[in-house]
Amino acid sequence: MSHADALENELKNINALIEKHKDKIKSLQRREQELKLKIQEVKIHNTSRHIRGCGKIMYGSEHQAKIAMRQINSQLIDENKKLIRIYFCSECNAHHLTSK
Repeated sequence: MSHADALENELKNINALIEKHKDKIKSLQRREQELKLKIQEVKIHNTSRHIRGCGKIMYGSEHQAKIAMRQINSQLIDENKKLIRIYFCSECNAHHLTSK
């Protein structure tokens, strides 16, 4: 078998694996995007928000939450994850963002 044949065979094997695990790959890519967004969200205005109380990221004011929402949405690839609303949480006395 020539070197080119061996490389073509390896490429076929890789393509077969990709096809076999296509659904898992898509799921992992979605999770990767979610994690990247969460990391970005945590980095934006990190000094003005905390996670405690109800367990969600807290914004001290509606204005801070609006700024964060604009920045996060500008980096979104998946339109279904777009943040659309800010709400006040009486449990932790802070504002949160939601895509619902």
